[in-house]
Amino acid sequence: MFGLNGTATIDSEIIGWSGIDIPAYAMPYLILISSIRDQLRKQAQQKGPIHVEDVTDIRQKIRDSPSPDASETAPYKKVLDSALDSVTQLTASEQSTASIMEVADRIRDEDLWNLGVYLEDRADSPMARIRPVTKELREAKEAQQAKKAKKSIADRSRNLAKAPTAKDDKRMISPLELFKNEEYSAWNEDGIPTKDKDGNELTNSKTKKLKKQWEHQKRLHDQWQSQQQT
Repeated sequence: MFGLNGTATIDSEIIGWSGIDIPAYAMPYLILISSIRDQLRKQAQQKGPIHVEDVTDIRQKIRDSPSPDASETAPYKKVLDSALDSVTQLTASEQSTASIMEVADRIRDEDLWNLGVYLEDRADSPMARIRPVTKELREAKEAQQAKKAKKSIADRSRNLAKAPTAKDDKRMISPLELFKNEEYSAWNEDGIPTKDKDGNELTNSKTKKLKKQWEHQKRLHDQWQSQQQT
C-alpha cells in the first residue's frame, strides 16, 4: 500500500537529516515528501499499482499539522502538494515503471534540488537521506550534466555522419530493383525490363540502354555495400 512509513509521523526524525543549511520548519514537509518518493520507488520496483485513496492519509496529516509561518513553509508545501497531485494523476493513468520513476526523479532532481535539498538514496536502506545541497553536490551534478551533453552532441554528430546523402540514397538502390516501376510490366532475372507497361516487347536499342544503366547502378551499389562492411 502506498503511503507513509508505518512508524513515522509528521514529527518523526527517522529519515536521515544532515546539515544546518536546511531550516527546521521545513523538516515535517521534507519527511513527507521523502516518504512519498520512497514509496514511489518501492512501487516501481515491485510493479505494484498506486491507488487514489493512498494519498488521503497524507493530505489529512497536512491539514491537521500547524504551520509555523505560512510564508516560510510555502515553498515546501508547494512541492508536497505537487508530489501528491502527481501521485493522484498516476492513479488515473496507465501506470508503468518509467512513469512512476519519472515522478520520483523529478521530486529529487528538480523540485527539492531547487530548494537546496537533496534526497540521497542508500543501498542499505529503503529510505533516502535528506541532506542540504552542498558545493560538492552541485559540482558533481554539473559535471554529470556536462558529460551527458557531450555524449548527446557526440551521438548527434555520429548520427549525422551516418545519415545517407542524396548520393548514398541512389547507391543504396539494388540494380535488381532499379527498374521496378509502372513503366514496365516484365523483367528478366537481373531486373532488366523486357516489356513496357502495355506488355509490348522492348526494342533492342531500348534494352541496350537499360542494360548500361543497370551495369552502372550495379557498380555503385557494390561499392556502397563494400563501404558498409568496413
